[in-house]
Amino acid sequence: MKINLKGTPGLTMKDGRLQNERPDGVSGIQHAANMRKMMRREEKVSMMEEAMYRAEMRADMMEKMEEKMGGSCDM
Repeated sequence: MKINLKGTPGLTMKDGRLQNERPDGVSGIQHAANMRKMMRREEKVSMMEEAMYRAEMRADMMEKMEEKMGGSCDM
């Protein structure tokens, strides 16, 4: 069986199989929505990272204050 691949861009024959190398059919609106979702997720990850860094700094600071004062320090 002979297949004419000249009229179908993005389809190639490899090892006797038809390979689909065409881009996904995503509309511009869907692509923009996906990008927005990705940006929001990145913002949330950054906020969580900053919060963990601040908590660690606060714990270190409290630990140093306790050592300096010789007792416990409550906030």
